[in-house]
Amino acid sequence: DRVYTTEDSLFQYKHFYEQISKKNVIAINKKTFLINEYKIRPDDCDEFKNNSALISQLIATKKIEEIDLAKIHLTKKRRAFKQDSLIYYDESLKKSPSSGFNKMDILFSFSNISFNKEYDKAVISIGVLFSRLDGISTLVYLEKKNFHWEIKCSKVLSIS
Repeated sequence: DRVYTTEDSLFQYKHFYEQISKKNVIAINKKTFLINEYKIRPDDCDEFKNNSALISQLIATKKIEEIDLAKIHLTKKRRAFKQDSLIYYDESLKKSPSSGFNKMDILFSFSNISFNKEYDKAVISIGVLFSRLDGISTLVYLEKKNFHWEIKCSKVLSIS
């Protein structure tokens, strides 16, 4: 067993503080991606099972949309912290040796969103990458309650 010292704790605190207080560069793919297939599984949450039509609608969508960064508002505005910045993940970043991960902290990709008729339930797939081989994609089910969207269920689709 290792004995931790005050120096270890201070190092961890400093590292944590630097990570949380630094300005993050968040990249977003400019276009949505398509979902080709998803089959409801027995271990899926009830929300997926009860709203399989939303998932089918998402899969059937073949239109790729453009994402407008101007419509995304960041809320991290605490005094001690710098405002994060949003950029598009473009061809010049894709072609660089590190795929641009030396110039950004995180890359998000989004599918289109599938809504029910009342626009109070939705399904979307989200991809998150921290480096070329460090990422995850999830299918997310949301419900609108009191004018705010809440994540009710999510399912990991892939991990790299």
